Amino acid sequence: MSEKDQGGPHEESESGVEYLKRVGEVYAYYRDFLPGLSDQAFQYQKEINAGREISVESFLADFALGAEQRRRNVTRWRVGEKLPATTDERLAAIKSVLPRFVVVNKEAVGGMRVEPARRYKIDMVVEDIMSEAAQRLPRTLDAYKYHQGYAKDSVKIPGLGKVEVILHQTNEVLYTISEIYGKNFRVWNCRDSGVKYLDRYNEISRPSSIEIEPLNVKLGIYSDGSGDEQKDAKKFREDQDKSIVWLVDNVLNPIKKTLLKEKQIDLPPMEEPFPEGKVGPLFAFVKEEDIEKIEILKHGVSRAYPDERTAVGPSKRLIPLNYNRGNLPEEVHDGFIWCGIGKVDKRMDTKNLRIAHNERDTWGMFNKEGIAEIKPLTATDIYVVDWQAWDDYRSKTFKPGHDTLTDNEVGEMYRAVGKTFVPISRYNGRYKKPVVLIGRDLEVNEIGITFIPPKDRTR
Repeated sequence: MSEKDQGGPHEESESGVEYLKRVGEVYAYYRDFLPGLSDQAFQYQKEINAGREISVESFLADFALGAEQRRRNVTRWRVGEKLPATTDERLAAIKSVLPRFVVVNKEAVGGMRVEPARRYKIDMVVEDIMSEAAQRLPRTLDAYKYHQGYAKDSVKIPGLGKVEVILHQTNEVLYTISEIYGKNFRVWNCRDSGVKYLDRYNEISRPSSIEIEPLNVKLGIYSDGSGDEQKDAKKFREDQDKSIVWLVDNVLNPIKKTLLKEKQIDLPPMEEPFPEGKVGPLFAFVKEEDIEKIEILKHGVSRAYPDERTAVGPSKRLIPLNYNRGNLPEEVHDGFIWCGIGKVDKRMDTKNLRIAHNERDTWGMFNKEGIAEIKPLTATDIYVVDWQAWDDYRSKTFKPGHDTLTDNEVGEMYRAVGKTFVPISRYNGRYKKPVVLIGRDLEVNEIGITFIPPKDRTR
């Protein structure tokens, strides 16, 4: 192989000016080409680019495709374009593929389609177990209060004991059981069922991991067929058959013998109102594209598809996952909408505005942030921390000759703030630098004034 074939010193190079020109031409091509495509052709372009090797061209194509997708979304919201109507035939087709325990938002069925998916014998017993367990929960799956997509409950089964049930909802489109386990077994669902919503996500309520302690069996069954079946097909078949027999005798039958609830609750639980006057007024940094959506949906959230109707969701964690939370509540590892204290208006000092240590993003190509007034209606998943603890830790730790924190010290600093973490309903109003953290999606009617400051950075 020659040096040229190997990309050696004789490979033709381009100057910085030529490189910059090529980058601009590639982006301009996509920017001008994409708007004229049909939705189907546009989706095809996204699929093509997803399969390309990483390069300058594919990177720029990603940006252009993202910008075009946002433009199409805004256009659709403005005209209030709906999903195809949910017909009885379409609903029946979707339900025929989904496990029986999955609850579907009927309004979203028009955006669903059936796709090929692998099937295994053990799917049937798992579906039976989870369907029977779901009928014995106090609420229907769509009547729970979900925290960042998950909820948890349990049922007591004579002869089996306490059975924990982990529920999952996907943007209020699908509600399912993600995991069920007892003292000596565990089943986790994370395998394609064969239903896809738009081109956004697959429904994954088929079992991907099964553990049965008395049999010393652990089965891994994956959507692409790369699980235990591929490693040793004969052993997989034997373990699958043993597991089916054990699950029927030791889990399914005891659950079926347990009395059903007389009536399941089919409405979400009541929530505590937001305690007005404790802290505020509140504001948050919100992506400009979200602000544009919010202002459109203030005229009616039905203009958007069912999974698009929330205003803004949690993002940055209070304590990053790579730092131990110690004995602090597990919620400190959650993502939050970070809220500062102050009134939103055009006279705000936007250049020096901070929420804790977070600045407003004014640089991102597509993620620039504006400012939104936050007006929560309920206290659910809302907390307060005192950022003074962060400043105090830095003041006492930085000393002459020690002007950089070690990784352990950074962890201690995060935990110092975490020790002030308190639900807003229990906040006493005495923090020196209160920061409000919202660990749930906010609805459009929880957003007040929005403001996009002028482009004041020119670097």
